[in-house]
Amino acid sequence: MSSNDQPKNEESSRAINEDRVAAANAALCDACGATMKPMGHCKYWCLRCGFLRTCSDAI
Repeated sequence: MSSNDQPKNEESSRAINEDRVAAANAALCDACGATMKPMGHCKYWCLRCGFLRTCSDAI
């Protein structure tokens, strides 16, 4: 095993961990439960069903 393999593995596991944190912090759709796409200041759009959450929504 070469010394170049170690940084790639560390970078890969760091990227995987960042993806997991992002997924855990992602907004979930109230209508269908899918992950919502951020659309700017406090707006989230569900790519599955089209539900739109804005900052004026009461939670």
